Amino acid sequence: MNPYDFIPLGRPSSRLPPPGHHVLAARGGTIRARLTTLGPFLVAQQTGMQNTIMPLRQGKIIPGSSLKGMLRSMAEMVGGGCISLSGSLYPRGRYDYPAEEPHGFAPCDDIERLCVTCRMFGALIRGAAWKGLVEPGEAQWSGSGTPRTRSFDVIVGQPKPSHGAFYARNREIRGRKAYYHHPDNIMVSASAQQATYGARQTIQVRALEPGQVYDFNVRHAGLDQGAYALLLYALFLEEGLGHKLGWGKPMGFGSVKIEPVAIEEIDLRARYRRGGEQATVKHEGAAAAAHVDEQTKELRDDKGEVMAEMRRMFGVPGPEGKWAYPAYSWFKENPRATLEEFNQTATAQAPPRR
Repeated sequence: MNPYDFIPLGRPSSRLPPPGHHVLAARGGTIRARLTTLGPFLVAQQTGMQNTIMPLRQGKIIPGSSLKGMLRSMAEMVGGGCISLSGSLYPRGRYDYPAEEPHGFAPCDDIERLCVTCRMFGALIRGAAWKGLVEPGEAQWSGSGTPRTRSFDVIVGQPKPSHGAFYARNREIRGRKAYYHHPDNIMVSASAQQATYGARQTIQVRALEPGQVYDFNVRHAGLDQGAYALLLYALFLEEGLGHKLGWGKPMGFGSVKIEPVAIEEIDLRARYRRGGEQATVKHEGAAAAAHVDEQTKELRDDKGEVMAEMRRMFGVPGPEGKWAYPAYSWFKENPRATLEEFNQTATAQAPPRR
């Protein structure tokens, strides 16, 4: 079974001016969260050894930039943000794809007219910058010593969005690419791929073993009610769903679960009024989880196409199957076969699971 599929685009968000950091925001706060890895996990750095990838700083930290990218990508899917993270669709700002351009989803091109995710996470447009309203901090490993790792030999390659049979349908793009969870069934590349490409595409990876725990904070200021709910959903999702983070998502790496530890809400303007000592409200433990459920209820109750596909793609565990990309020979013999047709073929040929 192919390790990726697509989340429909849905409805594009409105494009509005950012609030401006010169204006005192009404709402702010800090969210404390805990991340647990569900399978092999790797935020990578290249080592001095050729074709070897190791965990960044021995796996003791996850950069805030990695967390921010994960949250932004999830918020784009749920909130209808612009396709800012898919550079393959808009190389050098121009649309280049084997399908019609999706109306309303082009990358924001005016700093005074930003989609919801550019307002939340920031934008850089022709030298004009907007910092954004959300700042994830560095995640710190909670263990002692050094996280345990395992070695994997994997075959790597690049996405091929020009293959319209997989990435487009009826002259429309299928949506935003996402990867299934299969942390207990790491993808083994087809033998035909090894025979065709050989060792030049094979690299050795040292990934962290499952069960690593990290703590991190997310600060925010200036979010309206809708954006605050979107942030909480993008951060914690809902029961039975998990995030994908870091390197090796197609192979089954990067499945993680994030849970709330404590949430601090601050009425930033109340600080300057009499009684300002009551401007902060704290939710901890079960109360933090209840606050998340309350704030994200509308999104969790949404049964539309986008949210239905989100639940299908990010469900943990993912669907059963033998995970593999099509071999080069299969593409040569089936240049117009769709993603569904490949999955049907792969399912029919896969041995039964025991």
